[in-house]
Amino acid sequence: FVQNSEEQVVVFNHGFRLDRPPVTHVGTSWGSFVEMDDKGGVVKRRAGELTTIIHKTDGSNCVVGGLSEWKSHAARHGISGTLREWLACAGLTLDSDPRELLLVSNMPHSLRNMGFSLELELRYAHQHLGAEVVVCHLTVHVTPMLTSLVNSDFLEL
Repeated sequence: FVQNSEEQVVVFNHGFRLDRPPVTHVGTSWGSFVEMDDKGGVVKRRAGELTTIIHKTDGSNCVVGGLSEWKSHAARHGISGTLREWLACAGLTLDSDPRELLLVSNMPHSLRNMGFSLELELRYAHQHLGAEVVVCHLTVHVTPMLTSLVNSDFLEL
């Protein structure tokens, strides 16, 4: 097992794309907003804010990396937090019993031993608050799943 696996840092960036011919609007969590033509060329760069609000599964805010609301300037190097923090947003720890989540017998007694999928549900909402603002509501979901060891072998020809 990896030592202190709960303290491993998970970092991600995200963005959106909205097709409104003749232009496509693209925005990122680190604050880059552009309009592109149908050939993918940048027509215009513009000021904008993509705020990411992290929620627990019950809808309340959840703190990851010291913040529950990540504005673009805070997310310029990615939205990051420990695995412990991300799992807590789903109401779980690495020692949570997967049998309570799946109601199946003959499984390992903890997510740490079994493995899981960490899924980030992203819902975007566009707002005009005197400036271009897009809010992303992020909810963390965890699904227990058996982890397998993948071996790769390369043969030099």
